[in-house]
Amino acid sequence: MEHFIDSWGHLGVFIAILATGLGFPMPEELPIVLGGAMANSGKVYTWSMLPVCIVAVIIGDSFLYLIGRFWGSKLIEMPFIRRKLLPPERLAKIADNFKKDGVGVLLFARLTPGFRAPIFLTAGITKMPIMHFLLADGVYAIPGVSILFFLGYWFTDSIIDLVQKESEYAKPIIVVV
Repeated sequence: MEHFIDSWGHLGVFIAILATGLGFPMPEELPIVLGGAMANSGKVYTWSMLPVCIVAVIIGDSFLYLIGRFWGSKLIEMPFIRRKLLPPERLAKIADNFKKDGVGVLLFARLTPGFRAPIFLTAGITKMPIMHFLLADGVYAIPGVSILFFLGYWFTDSIIDLVQKESEYAKPIIVVV
């Protein structure tokens, strides 16, 4: 994936972030950090890559919201989901929570990998207003993505040096992290 992102530049980072938003088994944060590393190396400009990352995150999240909004009712009518995962009373409670604290729920979900996709789908299923969804997602995306991007930008050389010089000790730590 890193070679794909590196050779495709802005488009590679954009596609990778969209893919992670739609369930590709890779953390969304990885292409953002790689975008920062690419900017540090001079392969792309910081002023163009950072907005690409922010917009890709918001579009990827919006895909999940729209899937829930337009096809979620069919999903929750499936017998297994209706009986075991999301019975009508639980869906009503979740919908009520989204009406009361929707933006807060989305901000919490945004910061917890693994909960993002189901929460964004549920926001669409419960017909949360799209402007509230976009507001909450944008409130996170601008500072959150910027922090990840600049961590990749500032610490790329340190991480590469650590892996190359201390690979015997660093690789297990990196795997755990």
